[in-house]
Amino acid sequence: MANIDFSKVQTNEARAVRKQKDVRVALKAEARRRIAAVFDDRTQMNLVGAAIAGDLSRAEMAVFRASRLWNAETLAASRAAVSSGADPVWPDAPTGLAELVARF
Repeated sequence: MANIDFSKVQTNEARAVRKQKDVRVALKAEARRRIAAVFDDRTQMNLVGAAIAGDLSRAEMAVFRASRLWNAETLAASRAAVSSGADPVWPDAPTGLAELVARF
């Protein structure tokens, strides 16, 4: 029995830490998947460029601003779910975003 290496034994605390990390990674990936399902990074950059260049109308700028807020809220929902241990409450994409994304 003296040859048993107890340094490899996993404690309940280590398992809990690993599980929390796995949940955090999964929720972050789900948040990014939800955002990318509506508009991918390339489209986001195209919209940023159009906004900077002044190529968006006032209505389009309002939708663009709402999309940036929605993006932040989606990521925040992921972080809140990790902190609380509850299921995430995902925000809905802003009205008009699908139409705006289709142009870019």
